[in-house]
Amino acid sequence: MPEDKFYDLTGAVFLKCIEVMHDKGADYAHDDNKLANFERQASSMGLPAMVILRVYLQKHLDAFDAYVKTGKVESEPLEMRIVDIVNYFVLALGQAIAGGYEPSEEWLTDTLGSEKDAPLYIPSRGMAVGEDEKILPFNSTPGTSELTIERHEKGSGDEAVNVCCNPGGEDCCDGAETDDS
Repeated sequence: MPEDKFYDLTGAVFLKCIEVMHDKGADYAHDDNKLANFERQASSMGLPAMVILRVYLQKHLDAFDAYVKTGKVESEPLEMRIVDIVNYFVLALGQAIAGGYEPSEEWLTDTLGSEKDAPLYIPSRGMAVGEDEKILPFNSTPGTSELTIERHEKGSGDEAVNVCCNPGGEDCCDGAETDDS
């Protein structure tokens, strides 16, 4: 697979992950705590929330294993199983942090902030988001779950592609020229 096509695939998968996380999260959490469903199940079953999460993840891993063995998918397309697997790993990281794990990677500690009430800093967007601002990751249309992605190339002859999370917005790839290919 050519590199540019691979990064198109990567961007599309991660955007779908965010869309699915947003849409399914509302069905499961029932409140602002995105991990509430795992915590409710953990409490009712007397198990750690991470164990509950791992059991939910396992069904998607089993389906992926079936695809690896047979080359076939049955109830859900392979790409959606992979989106679910990626999302469960993100949820697992969130559950670990909620359970007291302290991340050591700077990109994550900077994003999460060191103080509870500090504005959230999103390095990829180069902006801080205060309490009065709502973050809609990769979402250019507040109030909807429609996700938009735009590719920009910086400078002439430069092969580095920048993915824009807010096409046409103030913070969208400042000074970049649109790649119409």
